[in-house]
Amino acid sequence: MKKKKVIITIIGILALWVAAGIVAFSRVNRLERPLFCVCTESLDDGGSGHYAGLGYSFDIEGNFMPDTENPSVTAYKGYILGVEVCSSSPIIINPSVQEYVAGQGNIKGNVPVEEYISISEDFAIGADKNGYAVFKDPVKALDKLMELYSDGINLIQKSFELESLSADNCGDYKVYGSQTTAGTEREQQQALFAAKFHDIYENSYVRQYPNLHSGEQQKNICRPVPQRRLKRS
Repeated sequence: MKKKKVIITIIGILALWVAAGIVAFSRVNRLERPLFCVCTESLDDGGSGHYAGLGYSFDIEGNFMPDTENPSVTAYKGYILGVEVCSSSPIIINPSVQEYVAGQGNIKGNVPVEEYISISEDFAIGADKNGYAVFKDPVKALDKLMELYSDGINLIQKSFELESLSADNCGDYKVYGSQTTAGTEREQQQALFAAKFHDIYENSYVRQYPNLHSGEQQKNICRPVPQRRLKRS
């Protein structure tokens, strides 16, 4: 009888654990913050970070600033016992909605649009609603970068032990691309271009906040989950 009670108790605990996990994963899949988890590594927006449950966890990036009308998750990775089991495709927050013509309207900066177009039409540049340069099709642009500049990308990855280039670790390649000192001159030039590329590419995915002092816009680095970018030994 006692043994039977123990078995029932164990089954009950497992059922509750499975139910909690299902609820947590379901909420994250709906781009909501998970329940039954504790945020152990938080970022500076009040919601993004690493959330740990019992045997499962999530890395979350989202729009959670106080002035955000509808706070929500924009990118996530889910883990069971430390193994990644699901992830979202990065959401384009700032699409191209106007032509990029330096000095016109609210256009920011002076990006050499023709230089990028001369390399490939997939590098076509427009501007988001705030006037920042963005690729008209960031998915195609990233694919073309990996096709044409693979040597430079590989140099950055090997030099700084990064994960393979993807939409959710572009900030690392931007930062380290201009710091590479190894490799051939051609590889270094490609690495430098990759860094400049990501300075534009990240604008499609990062949040832009009003600067209360100057009225301009300030951007955070493209960094959905910075804590888990580097390869683990």
